[in-house]
This record gives sequence, C-alpha cells and structure tokens, in this order.
Amino acid sequence: MIALIATLRGIIHYIAMNAEENKLINVAMSIVRGNVYYIDGNLYGPSINIAEHLAEEVAEAGQILAYSDRPDEPYERFSEVVHIDTGLERVFCIKKGPYMTIHPRFLGSYYPAPYSQDFIRVLDTYRKGGWNKKYRKVKEKKFLAIETVAFISLKVPKNEEKSIDEESAELVLLETLSLLLRAKNCIAEELHQRKGREIKTPGGISIVAFPDAFEALIFARKLLFEIDFLDICIACGKGPVIIHRLNDGAHDIDGSEVNFLSKMAEDRHETGCIYFTPLIREEAKALWGKPISFTISGVTIETNLYRRGEEKQRIKK
Repeated sequence: MIALIATLRGIIHYIAMNAEENKLINVAMSIVRGNVYYIDGNLYGPSINIAEHLAEEVAEAGQILAYSDRPDEPYERFSEVVHIDTGLERVFCIKKGPYMTIHPRFLGSYYPAPYSQDFIRVLDTYRKGGWNKKYRKVKEKKFLAIETVAFISLKVPKNEEKSIDEESAELVLLETLSLLLRAKNCIAEELHQRKGREIKTPGGISIVAFPDAFEALIFARKLLFEIDFLDICIACGKGPVIIHRLNDGAHDIDGSEVNFLSKMAEDRHETGCIYFTPLIREEAKALWGKPISFTISGVTIETNLYRRGEEKQRIKK
C-alpha cells in the first residue's frame, strides 16, 4: 500500500506541475486494502464501495484518503497523516510524504485502455489548436451535443447489508448482481418504450439519453415503481455533453452536466427520489416536485425533488 500511495502522490504532483495556468484540475483519490471481485471487466465488493465513497464524497481536491483494516499499516513513513472521521475506523488523509516520480518514458504517452483512436485524434487537435478551432473540430466529429440525460443509481438496501464471513461473500455478491441484472432489464424495456438510448451501464449505475425532457421524466417515474427491490435514485438534466466510442465498442459520456447528475443520484442518493434540473422542469412543464438546493463536495446545486408516492402531483404536457 505504501508504494501505491507514493505512486498516487506522484500523479497528483505531476498534474499540479503541468496543468495549464488558466485551468484548475481537481484530483481526489482513495486507496483501500480489501478483497475485491473482478467480473466481466468490473470490480465489485465492499472494498470498492468504500473506495468510491471516500474518493467521491469525502476527499477534497489534492487529497489521498487511505483505508485499511490492518492495524500495522506503516503510515508513519508519511510525514503528515490525519485521521478522518467518516464513520469508518482507520481512515487517514495522506497530506505529505514521499512520492514516486513519473518516468520520462511515460511522458507524452496515452492512457491506453478506453479511448478510440478517432477520439484521441480529436483531443489532440483540441489540445493544440485555438478555442474556436478546437470547438469546431469536436462539433464536426459529432461528439459534442446538447442532450437530455438521466443518471440512475442502484444500491442494495441498507437493511439487507449484513456482516458475513468470507465464504458467503461470493454468494451475496452474486445475489446483488442478479438484482442489478433484473433492474437493468427493466431499464432497457422502459428505454424502448420512451425512445431513449443507453450510453453506459457499469455496475450499479446507468446513464441514458432521451429526445426530450418529458420522456425522461415519465421514464424516471415509472422506474421508481418498477424497481422496488433495490434502492433507486434518478437525476435528470440537460446540457452539453461529449459522447464517444471506446476501444471495446462501448460508449462513454463526459461533461459538467453528467458530473452534477452523478452528485445528485450517487453522492446524495435518496431512495425512491428523482432529482431534475430547473431546465428539465420548464421544458417538461412538470407540475410536480419541489425546488431544493444543497451543497456537496463544495458545489451548490439548484434542483427539484420528487419522492415516490407523491401521486397527487402530475406531469402536464
């Protein structure tokens, strides 16, 4: 773990030293020791859940949070280690200490796994050209678009989480995956009915797009009642996003709108709820949901909230 922490500190240091002056890149990381399960290209297990929680909801920019259930983890090699109160024992913030220098042979190379060669060429043009040229290049390639997006977060109900021995962990994991598969089948069926399309669906999340806001909200509300066997939370928004193909033929989506939806559906996950932005409310002429605002990870979000069971409220097209 010590070598890995030093490597992550080296990455943060390199990004901070090489970021353009007019851009701010915030990086937060977590590192967790524990058993994980690698299934069909994805990682699962309680340790992965802890890692996601620490990196997305707890860590601040430039921080590395480390968690281990081993009492003998040699954190003293780092010169400043602070215990963080997160409800978990032995979560530490690594503020200072040794870091691994990135070897020159890796500089200028590409992250190898996800992006298609076509998208890499577009990013190169974007990076090297002026703003107008960069924007046109991305737009010409039809990566950049204004989309209505729904972000679906699925979690195992808290009352179903139990302290189990290692021998039973695999069975619990398979049961969880079977419930996720059942939920994803519901999502696929409703997508077909509402003329939506799936962008990506890793683990307990699904990101889908719709032709308009009305279809997105009808889709979201139907899912709340069909998927009652998992904790479900959905966030709907509309804005500029980049949708691009990965090397394996799948798609990915990026953009600030997706980040906001993730904060609502994943970080502030409230079971049986739909968050939808003011623009979605206006375009769908929604007569239900109440305006709310909250701050998470330093970002203030203005949105609307609908809770399952508010049947007297409706959508009027």
